[in-house]
Amino acid sequence: MNRIAIIVGLVLLAAAGFGWYQYSYLPDQEAAEAARVAEEDAARAADEAREAAEAAREEAAAAAEETEDAASRCGRRHRGSRAHRR
Repeated sequence: MNRIAIIVGLVLLAAAGFGWYQYSYLPDQEAAEAARVAEEDAARAADEAREAAEAAREEAAAAAEETEDAASRCGRRHRGSRAHRR
C-alpha cells in the first residue's frame, strides 16, 4: 500500500510540475520573448523616424537656401526699378 501511495504521489507531483511549466512558466517565457521583439521593433522604428526627420530637416534647409538665393537675385535685378521706389 505504501508503494502505491508513493507512486501516486510522484505521478501527481509530476503532473503538477508539468501543469506549472505549461500554464505558467512557458507563457511567461513567450511573453518575455514577444516583449523583446516589440522593443526591437520600436527601436528600429525610432531610428527610421530619426533618419526621416534628419532628411526632412536637410531638405527644408536646402529649400530655404534656394528661396533665399532667389530672393537675393530678385532684389538685385529690380533694385533700380519703379516698383522698389514706391
